[in-house]
Amino acid sequence: MPCFGMGRYIEQALKSVDGQSFRNWEVIAVDDCGPNDGTDAAVAAFAGRYPNNRIDLIRHDQNRGVSAARNTAIAAARGEFIAFLDPDDYWLPRHLENSLAEFRKQPETSVVSSMVRMIDEEKKTVEEYGPVEFDRNWFPASLAMRNFIQPSATVVRREILATVSGFDTTPQMQHVEDWDLWIKLAGQQFLFIFRPEADCVYRKHAGAATSNTTTMNDRISFLMSKHLSFFNNHMSSLIHELACRAEYSEFDTATKLALLNDKVDGPLMKAIRFIDRGLGRIGSIFGSSGKDE
Repeated sequence: MPCFGMGRYIEQALKSVDGQSFRNWEVIAVDDCGPNDGTDAAVAAFAGRYPNNRIDLIRHDQNRGVSAARNTAIAAARGEFIAFLDPDDYWLPRHLENSLAEFRKQPETSVVSSMVRMIDEEKKTVEEYGPVEFDRNWFPASLAMRNFIQPSATVVRREILATVSGFDTTPQMQHVEDWDLWIKLAGQQFLFIFRPEADCVYRKHAGAATSNTTTMNDRISFLMSKHLSFFNNHMSSLIHELACRAEYSEFDTATKLALLNDKVDGPLMKAIRFIDRGLGRIGSIFGSSGKDE
């Protein structure tokens, strides 16, 4: 759990860990030299209530960014699996149980992620977000369109994280560090499983780092420059596949689009717009110094 300035939410996140039907957990919280907002006290109080579980708080002596905080926690973890949980999110009671069941079903599985239920500041559900049918069927190409994998909804085998050096700590990669990790793991052919359940709750609020659209756009461009061939190749293949499906349909153009949109679970037009924007980004950075891993 990487912590910075989320003291008002962390108690609910910790409470959701205790509420899990799967009980063999440990909590590694990393305070990334954040403000005195109650984070340390909340973790200490939680540890006092559950002496039979390992609950550690590690504090960075300077702010190093969310990637470094995640890496510090991973290095300190003892379990076979890492379950990410941001302090402003929380889990529903069967999240860990449901995720670990997928690893038992398919032992070669490396990453399990689910849908999330997004809520606003009033705790009202805004939408469900995550890997829809289109994303699952077209993975990993679909990962070139958008980041549909939320860290708080994801459990990974700890051993695979070392193979890609964990999260990238480059400053420009912060808050797209998770997208970068998924691309790296997919490139290593690790098996991803996507669950349809929404047993993780993602909180949308003005204080979230991802709420700054301009900054996020800059960082997405940096991510694309790093993985230029991944984005270029997969976006091109998606355009080719969509065109082929439309070309070989028996119906008129309007019906083709309607049928194709239905076939990919509704996101066709969103996909086309995203690909168009993505190719525009790629064009602008194609000759840059960004280097694909």
